[in-house]
Amino acid sequence: MRRKPYSKLWARVRNAKTEEKRQEALKQLRMFFPTRHSRFDTLEERRENKRLLQARWRKRNQADIVSRSAAIRLRTKETVIRHYSNGTMACSNPYDIHGTVPFCDIRANSIDQIDNNHHIHRDEVGSGTHFYLWLIKNNFPDGYQVLCMNCQTIKEYERRKKKLLARVEVLKNKANVE
Repeated sequence: MRRKPYSKLWARVRNAKTEEKRQEALKQLRMFFPTRHSRFDTLEERRENKRLLQARWRKRNQADIVSRSAAIRLRTKETVIRHYSNGTMACSNPYDIHGTVPFCDIRANSIDQIDNNHHIHRDEVGSGTHFYLWLIKNNFPDGYQVLCMNCQTIKEYERRKKKLLARVEVLKNKANVE
């Protein structure tokens, strides 16, 4: 079967005398030119067609999408860590575990909230890249520092230890009162 040019088929759709003829011409137009949509398509059909085209594009370009996303995430993290470390990209080393050599591995360094309200803030903003983007968008607010995972673990251990000791003290006071 010979393909009719797009303009001739489109003219058949426009010049159809009845709705039935118009639908038939539109069906033939879609059969020959499936990626194009007409202004007579319903909104749902156009959305479905767009969704299918986007899914096909994502499937073909999946490796590129993954590599670009990873590069964007890394660049965002580097920007934030560079700001909060004053350009050194190193852990602030509050527990003096690194000695004189700064720890500069971007894979293990992250942002820490100095006053330990990260659990409240994480619910509002999110974590990971969402958090880094929030910091950039809000012009790098004060109250954050760069810590490596070892320092983060020590800080959390110290926080829990302090909380536990406070609870033990309260229980001792209750026992002494009674």
